[in-house]
Amino acid sequence: MIDSEELHATLRKALEDTSQVFTGHVQDADAYIAQGKDHLLAHVLDPPVLAVAVPNDHARSCKVTIDRLEGYALANSESYWLLYCPEDRLFWLAWGSDPLNLSLSGFSGTDALEVWLC
Repeated sequence: MIDSEELHATLRKALEDTSQVFTGHVQDADAYIAQGKDHLLAHVLDPPVLAVAVPNDHARSCKVTIDRLEGYALANSESYWLLYCPEDRLFWLAWGSDPLNLSLSGFSGTDALEVWLC
């Protein structure tokens, strides 16, 4: 099990480079990224919680091939969850209300903010 500080450090490190965040649909990319970071950081879980997610039909259509993700929920806003899987070192977006019974959305990557804003 990874401790909270290490998980939060992983998230902070990922937020240092947001170059993968798609901003083609906004007029002010810097403001969009800043607002996205603020929103994500306002919803960080302290401590992170264990999470389990399985791919839904959309995730399968996005070529998600795993059958089950076991990781940590780092942030939650309503039914949106930002998960981190130490095994593949990816952030994942999941939906649901119970962190132990989430649906993977199909969005994942090394850029936590890009995943959160999907």
